[in-house]
This record gives sequence, structure tokens and C-alpha cells, in this order.
Amino acid sequence: MVLWNEARAICLKAPGAKEFLQGYLTCNTNNITENSYLPFALCDIKGRVLANGWATQREDQIFLIVHRSTLPLVRKHLAPYLNFSQCSADEADYSIFLKRSELDSEAELFGYEIASFSVFDSREEPAEEDSSEAIRELLISKAVPFIEERSSGKYLPQVLKMQETGGLDFEKGCYLGQEVIARVQFKGRTKKSLERFSLERDSEPPTVGQKYSLNGQNGEIVMVGRTLGLWITNASG
Repeated sequence: MVLWNEARAICLKAPGAKEFLQGYLTCNTNNITENSYLPFALCDIKGRVLANGWATQREDQIFLIVHRSTLPLVRKHLAPYLNFSQCSADEADYSIFLKRSELDSEAELFGYEIASFSVFDSREEPAEEDSSEAIRELLISKAVPFIEERSSGKYLPQVLKMQETGGLDFEKGCYLGQEVIARVQFKGRTKKSLERFSLERDSEPPTVGQKYSLNGQNGEIVMVGRTLGLWITNASG
């Protein structure tokens, strides 16, 4: 079992959690189950992605897995709406512990599955091996973004190619930001898109949110690994 220290989870308690989240996530929350990890984005009213991640269920609880730097943003964004809903959010933040997956490829979480959630305590030093770097490398290789606070509120889901990773459902009905997202989808393409790039050898690696130039192209960094990165640049094709 390994720790995914780069991620945290917020827990929403039933009844009503799926119905509540249906109005705010880009995925169809009716498809959240105990045996799957459903990609999603949480957007603002302008359709920009505040956070993204994966949703899963444990008994009568829904866990939203996001980058740890965006968890406060998720809580702040959902708080006023939760006051008028039939569900509640646990005040605790949850650490995520993984194990190698025995599930089929559609249900697994990039080769892992969640072994357990544990209430995060900043006073405790994690004793388990941290798998964050390996997972980041894998996500970058698959061109799957995991949005940090420094990239929050900047990009539409289509710019991040979330329609290709199953996190964007165009038949589920209305949710916050849906009008803008649908309008862009019907136009057929965006001017910017998420692309992989190779890091230049012997140079200082860029940081997330940094403006970056490479081979005559300009863009902005979304994720950085050891040899590859993801950035937003001019759409190809």
C-alpha cells in the first residue's frame, strides 16, 4: 500500500449527494459507483475548471479526489450551495492510500485502486511510500491533466481535453458552467489545447502556471514530470 500525497479527498454524505453533485460536476454522477473511479471537473459559471479529479463511492459516501492544492477551493465553491442541499460535506480532509489494481481497465485508477481513505492530520509524518511522482509521470504520459491551484479557473474542460478522458458528459443536463462548455463544444474546436512536450536537457525545469516557449511555440505549464510535461498551447490540426 502506498500514499498518494499529491491528492486529497472531500467526502459528501448521502442522502442526496449524487443529486447535489449532478448540478456542479461535468460527469454524470449517476455513474458514480463503489467499483469505479469516474473522471470529473468542477467549473465556475464561466465554464473554467476550478479543480478536476475522480469520484468514487464508499457505502453511502461520495469521495471527490482532487489535487491537494485545490481542495480549499472546492470546499469554498460548494459551501454556499451545500447550505440548501440535502447532503453535507465532512469537515475532514482525507488522505488516499493506493494498491495495485485487480480491476478491469475501465474501472481502475491508472493501474491502481484505492485501498483506503484516512483523515488527514498535518501533524503526522506520512510513514508510507509516496507514489505521487510515479502517478504524475503516468498521467503526463497519458495526457491526463491533474489541475493544481496555480492553474485553477483558467481553462475550459475541452482545452484540457477532458472530453477524451470521460470526464465530460454532454447528455446529463444542466450544471454550473454548462452553457459555456456546450457552446464551445458545438463550435467544434478550441484555439488552445493540452499537449505533451519533452523537457529540454540541462535546463531548469519550468513550474506549473509558468509561461513557457519551446521550438517557436508559446504556452503555459500545467504539469511537469522528469522528462515530459503538459502545457496549454496552440491547438494542433
